[in-house]
Amino acid sequence: MAINIIADALSRLCRSGGYHLHLFYLDQIGMIWNIHPTFDLFTSSTTKVLPRYVTANIKDQQAQSKDAFFDTWMYEVLLVYLLIPILSRVISYLNNEVTLAIVIAPWWPVQPQFISLMNQSSRYLIL
Repeated sequence: MAINIIADALSRLCRSGGYHLHLFYLDQIGMIWNIHPTFDLFTSSTTKVLPRYVTANIKDQQAQSKDAFFDTWMYEVLLVYLLIPILSRVISYLNNEVTLAIVIAPWWPVQPQFISLMNQSSRYLIL
C-alpha cells in the first residue's frame, strides 16, 4: 500500500510544476561547463532561478514571455527544466532553434524522447 502511495505522489509531481533546480546545481553546471544560462523557461515567479524567465501564467507581469514555443531564442542560453509530459515537444522545438540549451530531464533510457534528447545533446551531466 505504501509503495502505491509513493508512486502515485511521484506521478502527480511530474505534472504539478511546483519544483525547480536548486541554485547549487546551477552553479555547478556553470563551473563544470563554463556556461551560464540567460533565460529560465517553463517556470513561474516562485520557481524561477534566473531573473529573466518565461511562464504560462498570463497574470505574471514580471515574466519576459508567456509562450516559450512562440519566441525565438537566438543568442540566448536557455535553462529548460520542464514538465515531463511536454519533453517530446521541447526536444522537437529545440531541434529547430539555433540556440544553446541546458535541459534538465530525468534519466529515463527506456523512453523514446530520452533517446532523442541524448542524440541531440553534445554532452550530459548526471546530477
